[in-house]
Amino acid sequence: MDALILLLPIALLLFLILRGRKQQRSVADLQSSLAVGQRVMTASGLYGTVLEVTDTTVDLEPSPGVRMTWARAAVARVVDAPVKDADGVTSSDPSSASTALPPVDGGTAPGAAGTAGDAPERHDR
Repeated sequence: MDALILLLPIALLLFLILRGRKQQRSVADLQSSLAVGQRVMTASGLYGTVLEVTDTTVDLEPSPGVRMTWARAAVARVVDAPVKDADGVTSSDPSSASTALPPVDGGTAPGAAGTAGDAPERHDR
């Protein structure tokens, strides 16, 4: 019984160490396999499409025309894998993209059809 009491904490510690190493290995594999066209999420929660990958950095496009440079280690996960079109062009898979949520205030979403009366009042200072 005394041996079991001594072995249990050692086994728990070993389990935690091995689990941590496995997670580190999977993150390193993810960051080394980044490819242009993948949709990724950074550790801070920014979603973007990979435009360029170097040894230490990755250029992301969070919205059309906006280019941001991030440390490669900041990429937390791949949202979807790149897809090659019939023309051989790599792009993000649109079927896995999330749909836009309606505005919280009940107004129209940007780019949606609506009247000028639907827009919120503007207060210039």
